[in-house]
Amino acid sequence: MLSEKDTDPIPTKWFIINLRIGQLSLFFVTTCFHATLFLSINRFFAISAPILYRQYFTPANTYKIILFIIFCSICYWAVYFLDGCEFYFSHDKAVWLFVDSACGQFLSTYVDLGYYVGIFILGAMLDLITLIRLKYANANILGIQKEGKFLRKSDVSRHKKEVLFFIQSCLNTLLYCFMLVCFHVISRALPSSRWLQFSSTTLIWGLSHVGGGVILMIFNKDIRFWIRSSLCSISVQSGQISSTSTDGRERTVVNKNGNNIV
Repeated sequence: MLSEKDTDPIPTKWFIINLRIGQLSLFFVTTCFHATLFLSINRFFAISAPILYRQYFTPANTYKIILFIIFCSICYWAVYFLDGCEFYFSHDKAVWLFVDSACGQFLSTYVDLGYYVGIFILGAMLDLITLIRLKYANANILGIQKEGKFLRKSDVSRHKKEVLFFIQSCLNTLLYCFMLVCFHVISRALPSSRWLQFSSTTLIWGLSHVGGGVILMIFNKDIRFWIRSSLCSISVQSGQISSTSTDGRERTVVNKNGNNIV
C-alpha cells in the first residue's frame, strides 16, 4: 500500500526500530510466499510425476531449495536499507505503509502486489492441474479396487499423505491470496476509518500468518506429535518439585504422585 504523508510523524526515537521491524516482517513474508509456491510445485510433481519427484525432491535438494529461498529473501530484505525504500508502521493510520517515494511506489506496486500475485497465480494454476491429476489418480485406485485387485498398504498410505499435503498447499495459497487482496484492494475500497483500515491490513496480515501455522499443524502428523510430546515433557517437569536448602544440602525430589526421585 502506497502511503500518503502522515499528519502525525513517527517519533524519532522509535523510527529506526520501526523500520527494522518492518524490514524483518517483509523478510519473513517473502520467505513464506516463496515457500508456498515451492509447496505447490512439490505437490504438482508428487501427484503428476512421482518418479521424477522421488528422483529430484530428495532431502538434500530440499535443503538446497530452502537455502535458496532464504537467500532470495535476504536480498529483498537488504533493499530496505536504501533511502526512500522504507516500509514502516504508521501509528497515525494504524497500518503498514511503503514510504511515499519512487522506490516505495515501485516496491508496493510491482513487487508487493504484482510479483506476489503472480506467485500465487502460478501456484493456483499448479494446484488446479494437480487437482485434475489427483482426480484421475483416485479414479484409477477405485477402478483397481472394483476389479478385485489389491493395492499395497504403503501405496495407499502414501497417496493419502499426498492428498493431505495438496489440501495444505491449496489452503495456504487461498489464505495468502486473500491477505494480498485485503491489503491492496479491499482496504482501499473501505471508508477511511482508522480501525477499518487496521482490520483490513495489519490485523488480516497477522491472522493470515497465524492461519498458515495452524494449517501446517493440522495437516502434518509429525509436527502434531512433536508438539504433544513437548507439552507432555513440560507437564512432567512442572509436576516435579526440586529445591535446595539455603545451607547447600539437596532436599528430596518428588514428583506429583508423591514418589521419591532422589
